[in-house]
Amino acid sequence: MLKLLTGFYEMQEGEIRIGGICNQDIREEWIVSNIFYLPQNNLFLPGTVEENLRLRGIRTSLGGDAYLRKNIMELSEGQRKRLILEELYRTDKKILLLDEPENHLDRDVMNELITFLKNDKRTIIIVSHVGIFDSIADKIWRLEKCNDAI
Repeated sequence: MLKLLTGFYEMQEGEIRIGGICNQDIREEWIVSNIFYLPQNNLFLPGTVEENLRLRGIRTSLGGDAYLRKNIMELSEGQRKRLILEELYRTDKKILLLDEPENHLDRDVMNELITFLKNDKRTIIIVSHVGIFDSIADKIWRLEKCNDAI
């Protein structure tokens, strides 16, 4: 669903409306300027932490010079997710799309994320297989596999 909203996947049928505008009429520039997408899997290129952060425009207070010179692939999934959360915490985009943001996070970082999302007033769509975000959600849609044709 999130990949449809971001334009990564093309709609086969139907339509999605954002602010009353059909997704086919929304320009890519608007999506890039207004939507922050946190993918399920951390997307980094081979290289150092610093190089990857620079490519993504992320400024971080995590670690020091030795940390920034480290090969990003040497970091755990949780450490890489933490870098993306730094980007999330600093973005000014109007819509936040988070695909299983709880993956690879320890309890403290998860609580930090929940507090951030709870206090944020923007439109936030979270896809998750666990109910950890239920307490901060205005609406919950549960999609379940069924055998009936729609």
